[in-house]
Amino acid sequence: MSDGPEWSLKPGDTIRRKELHNLFGGGRQSGISPSRKSPNVLIFSDPGSGVQHGYIDEWEDGVLLYTGLFDDNRASGSTNEGRQN
Repeated sequence: MSDGPEWSLKPGDTIRRKELHNLFGGGRQSGISPSRKSPNVLIFSDPGSGVQHGYIDEWEDGVLLYTGLFDDNRASGSTNEGRQN
């Protein structure tokens, strides 16, 4: 994989998710999305809607504590069941 497009976003910048994926690739619906065009992993969190689904993401001492649904079987295509991590 090449280095891909240069990362120019800074903390606090706003960009539409569609535009971000157009630049860097990656899955458009997952909360954790490895870029297909660069060595980045994109992480999406929405504190406003996450709580209603049981996800509480927060920063603690400069570390993102991220919850989400991890699907062990999605890569193999065997089921849609997942587990929280």
